Amino acid sequence: MLVMHALALGVTLFSAEVPAQEPTAPIEILRSGQKTMPSDAGLGIEFRAQIQEAAQSIQNGNYDQALAQMQPVLRYCRAQRDVPNRRSLSFATRRQYERFLAEHADGIATEWLDMGCGWALRELGYMRVEQQQPESAVAFLEEAIQIAPFDADSYIELGVARIQMRQWKQALLAYQQALAIGEAHPEARDTRAMALRGIGFAHVELGDLAQGRISYQRSLALDPGNPRALHELEYIGQLEATRAADGTATR
Repeated sequence: MLVMHALALGVTLFSAEVPAQEPTAPIEILRSGQKTMPSDAGLGIEFRAQIQEAAQSIQNGNYDQALAQMQPVLRYCRAQRDVPNRRSLSFATRRQYERFLAEHADGIATEWLDMGCGWALRELGYMRVEQQQPESAVAFLEEAIQIAPFDADSYIELGVARIQMRQWKQALLAYQQALAIGEAHPEARDTRAMALRGIGFAHVELGDLAQGRISYQRSLALDPGNPRALHELEYIGQLEATRAADGTATR
C-alpha cells in the first residue's frame, strides 16, 4: 500500500499514482512564518503590536476579528505604497534595504516601510489558506510580495495556496523563488529546507520523480532527519517501483 503524499507544510494529498487524485481528506496547513518581527524598523513600526494581536486572533480561529484588526494597518501600508514618484517597500533589515537600493539605482526614491506591512498581508494570506479560500489567499500574498520583495515566507505561503488550487507549476515557481531568496539573503536562510520540500512536492505532482527526489535530498542536507522529507522519499520510492513494474520509465 502506498504511503500518503504529504507536503512539508502539512498539505496532505492521498495518491495512488501520478498525477495525484483528488484529496480524500481536508488539507491541513502548518504555517511557514511563525517568527518574531525583525528588529530593524521602518515607517509604520507603531503598528507592530496591532499586527501581533491580529496574528494571535488568526491562530485562535477568530478570522473576522483578525481582518478587522488588520484594517488600519492595511490602510496605512497601502497609502504609503501609493504615494506617487517613489517606491515604498518593506524590508526586514537595513542590509536588505541597502541591497535593494544598490540593485535599483534608477533615480526613483525608495522609502523603507516596516516589515510589519509585508507581514500583515502574509498573515491574511495564511488566514485565507486556513479558510480554504486560496484565490483570496493568492491576492493577499501577491500583494505581500509586491510590498516585501525579499520575504521568502510569503512565497512559501503562496506555494501552499497554489497547491490548494492544484496549480502545480505555479506552486513550483513560488517555491523556487522562495529558495532563491533564502540562498541570497541570510535573513531567510532558515526557509531553504521548507522551500526545497515544496519544490520536491510540486515536482512529484508534475510527475518528475527524479527532481522530486533530488529536492528532498537537498532539503535533508539542511534539515537532517526531517520526517516529512523522509516520508516523501519513501513515497517516491514506491511510485518508482510501481512505474518499473508497469514498464513506465522514470524521468
